[in-house]
Amino acid sequence: MIHNLKARLSVSEQRKQVVLTDIVEGSSPKPLYYILEGLSAVIASFGLLVNSSTLIIGAMLVSPLMTPILGTALALARGDLRLLRDALMAEFGAIALVVFLSFVLG
Repeated sequence: MIHNLKARLSVSEQRKQVVLTDIVEGSSPKPLYYILEGLSAVIASFGLLVNSSTLIIGAMLVSPLMTPILGTALALARGDLRLLRDALMAEFGAIALVVFLSFVLG
């Protein structure tokens, strides 16, 4: 029974590599990432202006913030300075963009 549970919980090396590749690619600052962040800021700003919690939650669903956060954690765990730099650039660039757009719309 324990062996069966251990077999079900194990992850193949191929799956680990796919997850690592997805996180590394998603953590690099790309135009689509900033477009989605900007769209999320616009949606959230309008949600605040019209006092709509539904729009604010929708903005959270559009925002791809989690991948650079996971990239930062992965970089710190592995000691990968290039990934850490890319993930932090993506994260702080998005923060600057969102604050600017929200200020303009407000």
